[in-house]
Amino acid sequence: MKWIRNTPTARFEWHDLKLIVQGHNLEGYLNGKRVLEHTLDQPVGGRVGIWTKADRVCLFDAFTVIGAN
Repeated sequence: MKWIRNTPTARFEWHDLKLIVQGHNLEGYLNGKRVLEHTLDQPVGGRVGIWTKADRVCLFDAFTVIGAN
């Protein structure tokens, strides 16, 4: 997976994160701007998780998962 670097994010402010998964393709957005495009070796399915670095504190509000029809 690709690391996203040099993406400034102001401290003590809310940010909007969005991940779109369609088959093998991933698109990641930060505050409405696409910052990640990645193609997986195989499609994913089943679970969603959130992770942050151990030395950081993050709060998540309005976490939503929408399944494809």
